[in-house]
Amino acid sequence: MLADATVRRARQVLRTDPEGAYQDLKRQRDEILGYDGLGAEARTRLVADLEGVMRGCS
Repeated sequence: MLADATVRRARQVLRTDPEGAYQDLKRQRDEILGYDGLGAEARTRLVADLEGVMRGCS
Protein backbone atom coordinates (compact mmCIF):
# COMPACT_ATOMS: atom_id res chain seq x y z
CA MET A 1 0.00 0.00 0.00
CA LEU A 2 1.15 3.54 -0.70
CA ALA A 3 0.97 4.63 2.94
CA ASP A 4 3.28 1.77 3.95
CA ALA A 5 5.75 2.75 1.22
CA THR A 6 5.65 6.36 2.41
CA VAL A 7 6.40 5.28 5.99
CA ARG A 8 9.33 3.10 4.84
CA ARG A 9 10.74 5.92 2.70
CA ALA A 10 10.32 8.47 5.53
CA ARG A 11 12.17 6.21 7.95
CA GLN A 12 15.02 5.87 5.46
CA VAL A 13 15.45 9.62 4.96
CA LEU A 14 14.71 10.60 8.56
CA ARG A 15 18.37 10.84 9.54
CA THR A 16 19.39 12.97 6.57
CA ASP A 17 16.23 15.01 5.99
CA PRO A 18 13.79 14.92 8.90
CA GLU A 19 11.77 17.86 7.56
CA GLY A 20 11.42 16.20 4.14
CA ALA A 21 10.35 12.95 5.80
CA TYR A 22 7.76 14.82 7.85
CA GLN A 23 6.41 16.63 4.79
CA ASP A 24 6.08 13.36 2.84
CA LEU A 25 4.14 11.81 5.72
CA LYS A 26 1.95 14.89 6.10
CA ARG A 27 1.17 14.95 2.37
CA GLN A 28 0.22 11.26 2.44
CA ARG A 29 -1.94 11.78 5.54
CA ASP A 30 -3.78 14.66 3.91
CA GLU A 31 -4.39 12.60 0.76
CA ILE A 32 -5.83 9.75 2.82
CA LEU A 33 -8.07 12.13 4.75
CA GLY A 34 -9.44 13.49 1.48
CA TYR A 35 -9.91 10.13 -0.26
CA ASP A 36 -13.52 8.94 -0.25
CA GLY A 37 -12.67 5.42 -1.39
CA LEU A 38 -11.68 4.28 2.10
CA GLY A 39 -13.92 3.24 4.92
CA ALA A 40 -13.79 5.18 8.16
CA GLU A 41 -11.99 2.39 10.02
CA ALA A 42 -9.25 2.01 7.41
CA ARG A 43 -8.83 5.78 7.15
CA THR A 44 -8.51 6.12 10.93
CA ARG A 45 -5.91 3.34 11.13
CA LEU A 46 -3.80 4.68 8.27
CA VAL A 47 -3.88 8.24 9.57
CA ALA A 48 -2.95 7.07 13.08
CA ASP A 49 -0.01 5.08 11.67
CA LEU A 50 1.24 8.05 9.67
CA GLU A 51 0.83 10.47 12.55
CA GLY A 52 2.74 8.11 14.84
CA VAL A 53 5.70 8.21 12.50
CA MET A 54 5.28 11.98 12.08
CA ARG A 55 5.68 12.42 15.83
CA GLY A 56 9.00 10.62 15.56
CA CYS A 57 10.19 13.13 12.96
CA SER A 58 9.79 16.17 15.16
